Amino acid sequence: MEWRNIASSKEDFMNKFCGAKSIIVFDTETTGLGKDAKIIEFAAVRYEITESGLKETHKMDLFINPQETLSEKIIQLTGITDRIVEKANTEEIEAPGIFSFMNSADIWAAYNCSFDLRMMDQMSSRTGIPYRQRPCLDVLKMARDFVKKEDVENHKLQTVLQVMFPEKTFRFHQLSMMSVQLH
Repeated sequence: MEWRNIASSKEDFMNKFCGAKSIIVFDTETTGLGKDAKIIEFAAVRYEITESGLKETHKMDLFINPQETLSEKIIQLTGITDRIVEKANTEEIEAPGIFSFMNSADIWAAYNCSFDLRMMDQMSSRTGIPYRQRPCLDVLKMARDFVKKEDVENHKLQTVLQVMFPEKTFRFHQLSMMSVQLH
């Protein structure tokens, strides 16, 4: 495996990292893909960027009650059930803390960040709580640069990790494993 779009990817990466002192790696699980989709789980890890690497400083992992029944497809995909979210706070309650946490870092990173950013925008719009987006490193884009499409069935995170680290076992949609994957 080798980087294919190394020049443009390196430039994008360096532009976003230049001068940054902190980064948040985050993920959302949602009720769907559309413009009415709501976040049902938000997970994030904040790191200080040091000369020797990344130093974990804070974590956030919470479920959010979407105030609607989850579809069987979403339950199957995420492992999150109505029972798991029924006693969770609503987005109106959780959004201020999420946005405050996200605003504590200079840059963000996510796997397919355009999706997660869209979900954050939708939550902001529904709740009326503004937040300021930071530059976001798209780890999916980096994976597509690193792992050729001929080498994988698709570029889903699970598939890419199995190709890159065949000896390791990963669980998805849980913060504790998100942190492990980054080290």
